[in-house]
Amino acid sequence: PAGAVLPQALSTAFEVPVAVNNDANLAALAEHELGAARGYDSAAVITLGSNIGLGLIVGGQVHRGAHGMAGEVGLLLVPSATTAELKNGRRLVDAGRLGSVESGAPDGYAWIEELVGGRALAMAASSSRAASVRAQDEMTELLHPRILTREAFANPALRPLGERAVEGWALIIATLGALLDVEIVVLTGSVAADAAHLLNTLQRRVAELVAIAPEVVLGTLGPDAELLGADLFARAALEGAADRYARAGLSAQSTGERR
Repeated sequence: PAGAVLPQALSTAFEVPVAVNNDANLAALAEHELGAARGYDSAAVITLGSNIGLGLIVGGQVHRGAHGMAGEVGLLLVPSATTAELKNGRRLVDAGRLGSVESGAPDGYAWIEELVGGRALAMAASSSRAASVRAQDEMTELLHPRILTREAFANPALRPLGERAVEGWALIIATLGALLDVEIVVLTGSVAADAAHLLNTLQRRVAELVAIAPEVVLGTLGPDAELLGADLFARAALEGAADRYARAGLSAQSTGERR
């Protein structure tokens, strides 16, 4: 597979085991082994940050898919009406209650992370203060991800963004429930932490959208989830390498690999 070329090349060049994974899968691994999804056979760990990611646990294992693309939930397509064609090849689209954005998705759609990812919500919050996309980009770091905190909701102008976020996230979770029937959905990432006060509202909306709603909880590992997952993944990769060498009658040391 294409995803195996880079680690194999690096391993050969540096004579050490190399394993590659993405942040959402690593967060899922950590939450399943150490956190909120521990003990569950199936789980979806959604990372809510600047964009939206997903790590899937199926049969107690991280599921990567045939091409390593399982969990690219931010690329879910939302039907949207094009309101303007832009010179950069992108379009301005209207996705109804999920807002109006600049999109690079196929014609007639927007990607859901363009609508309810942290960057999208921050840009929506800044749109009344900045006239240009460039100015909005510059303000994103100032506004993201604090726009969904309980304190921010003291500003009535920001409350519709909370409603928009809940609707979009509920659509994602309901889709996961309908397709995969996961036992639990764990929300992680900086935006999820700030939006903790919206969790009950989100759970209610999910229950309205899908026949059997999964349990929805916040992750328990905080910002360390990806790092903890990377540690677990690296240890498993090393143990797997040692097992392969043992079966071949070799040792890691004899091949130049070291722990």
